Amino acid sequence: MQMLYNIIEVVKIENKNNLISNKNDFFSIEFINKLLDKKFITKSYKYFWFYALFEEIIEGNTTIKFRTLSIRMIANAWLIFKTILVKEKNRDLFNEIVGYLDNNYNIPTKISKNELIKKLDEIYYQDNTLKNLSERLLLYVPYRFLSPFFSETRGINDTLKNEEIEKLSKKSLNVLYKIDSKYEVIYINKAWFEFINKNKNFISKLIYQKLSEYYNFNYSMLTTEDFEKILNEQLFQNSKNSLENNYYDLTIEPKNLRNFMKEFNDFYSKFKSRVEKSKYDKLKEMFLKDSIDTLIEKIPKNYYKTILKLYKNENDLRTKILEFISNQKFEFKEIIEDEFQNSFFTDNDFKNLLISLYDDLKQMYENDPIKKLIYYIKNANDSNDISKYMMIKNKKLKNFVEKTFKAYKYPSNSELIKSYVKFLEDFNYYKYYKKLILEIFERHVLEVDDFNLRFLELIFKLNGWETYNFSDTEYVSSLLTKLGLPLHVINKIKKYILKEHIEDFFKKDNERLEFWRNYTNKMINVKMKNYNNTKAIIMYFYKYDIVEFEDVGNALYIYKKGIVDGLYDLKNRNKCYERLPHSGKIWKTKFYHRLKELGI
Repeated sequence: MQMLYNIIEVVKIENKNNLISNKNDFFSIEFINKLLDKKFITKSYKYFWFYALFEEIIEGNTTIKFRTLSIRMIANAWLIFKTILVKEKNRDLFNEIVGYLDNNYNIPTKISKNELIKKLDEIYYQDNTLKNLSERLLLYVPYRFLSPFFSETRGINDTLKNEEIEKLSKKSLNVLYKIDSKYEVIYINKAWFEFINKNKNFISKLIYQKLSEYYNFNYSMLTTEDFEKILNEQLFQNSKNSLENNYYDLTIEPKNLRNFMKEFNDFYSKFKSRVEKSKYDKLKEMFLKDSIDTLIEKIPKNYYKTILKLYKNENDLRTKILEFISNQKFEFKEIIEDEFQNSFFTDNDFKNLLISLYDDLKQMYENDPIKKLIYYIKNANDSNDISKYMMIKNKKLKNFVEKTFKAYKYPSNSELIKSYVKFLEDFNYYKYYKKLILEIFERHVLEVDDFNLRFLELIFKLNGWETYNFSDTEYVSSLLTKLGLPLHVINKIKKYILKEHIEDFFKKDNERLEFWRNYTNKMINVKMKNYNNTKAIIMYFYKYDIVEFEDVGNALYIYKKGIVDGLYDLKNRNKCYERLPHSGKIWKTKFYHRLKELGI
C-alpha cells in the first residue's frame, strides 16, 4: 500500500501549505478527519453518508432530502463493491443491499453514477424492500455523524440521542447541517458549504483515504496489491471519466496514478473475465450471434421476462427480439400483460406488443386504458368489479385500484387517507393519475376539518414543486390556483396551514398560543424566520404586520403594511409602529383592545 500512503502524504503537505482555513476550529480538514476517524466508526455507514453529502454539496445543493442521500450512498457502495470484489468478514447493510440489487435487477456492470442514481431512484419508488433497506441506513447516521459537534450528548440515553442532536443542530452556528426529521431533510450550514467547496480536492482525497483504510482494516481482499491498484485507478478514472463519459462526477486527478493505467487495464480484463455474466448480458450476446431457431431452442422460459427488458433497452436488437416474441407469443402473453399492468398501464412498448400480437386484448388496450380505469374507479360500486372489467391480475395494480377506489369513495376517513398518502409516496406512476389524485385531495379537504397535510405535500410533488414547509401561505395559494382548485377549497387549505403555523410556533407557550388562535381567520399570511439565536414569526394582517419571537421575554412589534419584509433587524424600534411587551397578568386584555383599535 506504499503508493496509496505516498498520495496521502502529498495531501497532508498540500494541506499545510494551501488549506483555506477558518479561525473557528470546526471549519478545518482536521475536524473532518475527526468526524471520519475509524476508532469512532464500527460500520461503513458514516463514510458513505459523508461521501454522499460531499457530492451533493459540490453540486451546489444546500437543502437535501434524506432519500436523496440514501440513494447516493447505495450508488457509491454499489460502484465500489463492483470494483473491489469484497469478501466480507464483517458484513454490514450495504452488502445486503448490493446483494439484493444483484439478485433482483439487471444493472449493467459499467454504468455512470448519474445513470445508476436515476435507476435506483426508479427502483426505490416501486420496490418496498429497497425502500425499507435504505430507511434502515438512516436510522442513526444523520444524527450520530454530528456527535463530535456536541460533547454534551455523551452519556444521553441512546433512545433520546437522535432527538437531542436534532434540537442542538437547529441552534448551533458551527454544525455541518441542521436536521429536520419531520420533513426528512437537512440544511447545509453556509460556512461549511463554502469551506467544503473551497477545499474539495483535499476532502475528496481524504474520503478515499478513509474508505481504503476501512476496507483494508475490516475486509479480506483478493490481495492487498490488487486492492491498491483498483482503488487508485478508480481515483484517477473518476476525474477522467467525469469529462469523457460522465462516469463519477468528482474533482480529483492524482497525476502520479497515470503511470498505472496500462497495468490496471491488464488486471481489470483478467478480473472481469472471472465475474459471472448476468442473465441480461448472456441474452444480449445470444441475440447478437444466434439465429431465431437457435434462440428458441436454447433460451429457457424463465429468461423470457429478461427478454422484455432487452426489447425495451436494446434498440439495435428490437426487430430480432420482436420476431422471437412473435414466434413464442403464447408463452409471452401473460408475461407481457403482467409487465404492462405492473407499469399501471403506462408502458407504451408493452401496450403496442399486446395490441399487435393478441387480437383478444385489442379491445381492452387499444383505447386509453388509463382513462378507462379512472372512469371505473369513479363510477363502480366495488373495486373487485373494476378488476373484472379491466382483467387485472397483477397484485400491485390491484392494490392501487383498491386503495384509490376507497380513497375516492370515502375521503372523510382520515385513517384511510393517511394510508393512501403513504402508499402514493412509494408510487412511481402517479403523474399519469394526478388529476384523479387531485380530485381525491379536493374531496378530502372539503369533507374534513383538519385535512392531511402530507397529502398537500404529495400534490406539490406530483406537479414538480419541491417544498419542505409551507411557511408562505400566499405562495401556496398561488400554486393551488394554478392547479385549478376552487377558491373556497384554497381558502380552507390556507386557513388550516395558518393554524398549523401558529400551533407549531407557539407550542411551548400556551398563553400566546391561546391568544393568537383567535386571529387566524384575520391573517392574510405568515412567515417564519431565524433571528439571531431564536425564531421569529411574521403575521400579516390587512393594514399591519406583527412580529413575535419564539423565546419568552421578547416584546411584540407592530409594523405598518409593507415595511417588515424589507427589514434586516425585525426589532427595529425606529421603523416599528408600536412595541408591546408581554408584561403583567393582563397583557392579553391590553393586546386585544389595542389590536381592536388598529382594526385587527
